[in-house]
Amino acid sequence: MAQETIVSGQLSDSDTPLFRATILVKGTNRVTTTDFDGNYSIKCRVGDTLIYSYVGMETREVRVTQEMLSVSLGDEESISIPVQQIKSSDYQKALDSLQPPLNLQLDFHGKPFKMKDGHTDLSNIKSLQWIGDKDTLILVKHGPKIYFNIEYIGSIGTRSIDRSKLPELQHKYVQGRPQNGQYIWRGPETGEIFSYGPDQRSLVFDGSNYLYDTNGRLIPGSGTTPLPYTNELFEHGLIYKNDYQLALARKDHAIKFRLKHAQQENFYGQNDSRQTVFHTDYHWKRRLKLFFSHSTDQLNQKNLNGFQNNLFLQNFVTPISFQNNQGISVNAGLQRSFSPDEFNNPLWTLARSRNNQQNDGYSMGTSYKFDFKSTTELELRAQYQLDEISTNYGLPNGSVGFTNGYLAQKSIQDQAFLFGADFSERIELSYETDIDFAVKADYVRRSLDYSLTESFQFQGTNFTNPANTSLNIQNSTNGVYRLSNSAKLESRGSIDANFYLHHNAIISGLQGNDLWMPGVGFQLDFNELTSYDSFLNDLIISAEYAEEASEMPLFYSNRSHNSLTLAPEQSQSLLTNADLFNNSSLALEKSTNFEIGLQLILFNHRLRLNGTYFSSHMKDGIFPVLDSGSFVLRNTVDIHNKGFEVSASLDVGGYYGEGLKLTTKLNFSVNRARVKKLRQGLNSLPIAGFNNVSIRMIPSQLTGSIVGSAYQRTEDGQLLIGQDGFPLVDPENQIIGNTTPDFKLAFANTLKFKGWTFDFVLDYQHGGDVWNGTQNLLNYLGRSEESSRLREVSGFVYPGVDTQGNVNTTPVDFSDPSQPITSNRWVRYGYDGVDEDAITDASYLLLRSIGLSYKFDFGINKIFQNLKVGFYANNLMSYTSSKGISPNSSLFGFTNGRGLDFFNTPIVREIGGQIQIKL
Repeated sequence: MAQETIVSGQLSDSDTPLFRATILVKGTNRVTTTDFDGNYSIKCRVGDTLIYSYVGMETREVRVTQEMLSVSLGDEESISIPVQQIKSSDYQKALDSLQPPLNLQLDFHGKPFKMKDGHTDLSNIKSLQWIGDKDTLILVKHGPKIYFNIEYIGSIGTRSIDRSKLPELQHKYVQGRPQNGQYIWRGPETGEIFSYGPDQRSLVFDGSNYLYDTNGRLIPGSGTTPLPYTNELFEHGLIYKNDYQLALARKDHAIKFRLKHAQQENFYGQNDSRQTVFHTDYHWKRRLKLFFSHSTDQLNQKNLNGFQNNLFLQNFVTPISFQNNQGISVNAGLQRSFSPDEFNNPLWTLARSRNNQQNDGYSMGTSYKFDFKSTTELELRAQYQLDEISTNYGLPNGSVGFTNGYLAQKSIQDQAFLFGADFSERIELSYETDIDFAVKADYVRRSLDYSLTESFQFQGTNFTNPANTSLNIQNSTNGVYRLSNSAKLESRGSIDANFYLHHNAIISGLQGNDLWMPGVGFQLDFNELTSYDSFLNDLIISAEYAEEASEMPLFYSNRSHNSLTLAPEQSQSLLTNADLFNNSSLALEKSTNFEIGLQLILFNHRLRLNGTYFSSHMKDGIFPVLDSGSFVLRNTVDIHNKGFEVSASLDVGGYYGEGLKLTTKLNFSVNRARVKKLRQGLNSLPIAGFNNVSIRMIPSQLTGSIVGSAYQRTEDGQLLIGQDGFPLVDPENQIIGNTTPDFKLAFANTLKFKGWTFDFVLDYQHGGDVWNGTQNLLNYLGRSEESSRLREVSGFVYPGVDTQGNVNTTPVDFSDPSQPITSNRWVRYGYDGVDEDAITDASYLLLRSIGLSYKFDFGINKIFQNLKVGFYANNLMSYTSSKGISPNSSLFGFTNGRGLDFFNTPIVREIGGQIQIKL
């Protein structure tokens, strides 16, 4: 039996896509129709005949041959057959022609029914007439046909923190510290931050009238106790999504409308965000296009200024002897917290903060295409785009980090006008050789209006009557011209060969010019030599060299530099208002890129292998630099990036009929970006983190070097031990890790059987490092499971040598109640400990998505064409080498902060159902 495949393509009449054209596998009941853009796909096999029909057009039959099975389109391994365009003909002219009509053998009240165009849709017949002795009915005229397509996609789901992946906390020891040789409880009125108090099982509440707990104070004794308090902060948040689409079309006109609406709750049971998107576009003969879109995003409790990170910090460090939800304020409206001067109550932060952002985007434009002849085309384009961002952030009086209150109102308005032209010309040198010329020219005019109002020292907690207010206004504009020219020589034969040259140029009003950026490339396709081989079906080799330059946006949106002047203990006062802007002192970022690729198609198109090697050099990379206490943008770094990517796709099953089909895709990638040079006299460049631990650019090192505190070592790597028996800390920070992984692997599978589809995606990363500052701080405060488990360790001897080079023999106790708390194993090294201790393997395995769906097909002539229902889950399972580390998270959500974890957003699961209806 011949191999089953999927034939796909697009039908048009040279000006307009054909909507609801019919494609039928001859001799079967297998039929499909084209979508609004003329696209279709249908299952068939070699030797089948496909019948294409559409109102007002000649019916065409095409036989499926083995030579058609060489092109892959879309997500499926589908085949695009070289069908000639179905040409339009005037319907009345065809009606008046003398060609014999096509007898469709339809029964119309017992009489034969005949048509001349092969179209079988009777819904728009406007006039019929009898011929002969009224024994045959013939169509005289169709009415105006308006096609429509209605589609609805809706989903409802829930998002939640994966609690099994949260940092491991201890639930044994209460708030307190050692005193007079024993561990004692110290309440919130003492300002105690540590949880090195006694075992909660040795304490009871005394029932007294106590400001910080309705159960009273803790005293030694035995009996029933509500401890430990869990302080559960997280809740499930619902997600609603609705997507409505309407498309209308006639012969020369087509218009689409789309409305999307989404709403979701956050992890704390609050309405978190709303999103609305409206889009419409109009097409006339595939020449004229008009479009308009508007989107609105309303985001509450966004991670502005590390808001989410600080909530997680405040929740995780709360001792088991303090319950946050017993109230957020005490006398005179002061904050009720386990340590009011050091940490906010997370519920206070949620209730009192002003934290929201609204994004509005508008886009409209038009394009018109001129066809001077079949091989020459010119398209003119114009577009206007407006993006408005409005953010509010504030914490009231009495908040840790903002004792006197703080409120910021930021507005960013970014406008762009784009005008462009695309010209293409094809010259046929011979039957097998063509040259394609293309010229693309663009001009973009951007303008930025920025304002930031900051207010301080409010009266009360309602952000009224600030004592100080400051205003920062920035305005800038930039005009950029881009020109791209290319020439492509295409030769078809036993080996299909494409050779191309291109040239780019850019002129920026702010950042200067680069008028010579050449490129060259080729592609060799050995399809004709291999297409009849059942083992090797195709071999494609390609290579490209290109030079490029890019301008920076007017507003530098990466804010990772803002935390570099703070220590970790200052994270609750983080502000990301040191905003930076493009200016005339910056040069363009330039790059040279080389890439070579190989593609193999094997085993009757069942297996596809792709391999790519790439190498790129970036010069004059732009990063913020701290200069005289302020950050400025500078061209600071040259980077060489190289690597390779290998992918494989395997199809199993899918034979003729409704059999089982499995598609497996595997992607393996290695990437190595190395700093070649730092400019501006820099020896290293911090790009994210804190002032004592950060990710830095260092010459000759891979990008992503983690620099922080480390233990002192001898030349042969042994720890240096101090007189007290604990390791000594090096006075100079060291490179303690690198965020670059060894490799990444993605594994996707899709299983289909009849109407069922099951799919899942696995992500795996091997190697790389993460700085787990979360763990170090929890250790310091005595809130980690590690500090609880190891607290009673005594007589431990660190391996290493003393300062005289002798083998260390001094025993230590990790926590001795007869000694000050500052001498225990964790507190002695400070708030964030020794950064070297926090370095952990960044490897992870993540079940990124999984889904199961069933599709009901009701037929093309039904009101409901199809209905699809399904279940999905994202981030359902994961593995990380250290509990609490979230794959792909980054410090404060900053782009450059990946590889630094300081109470980052934990892994978030999403589970839900989806329905799709098509009319």
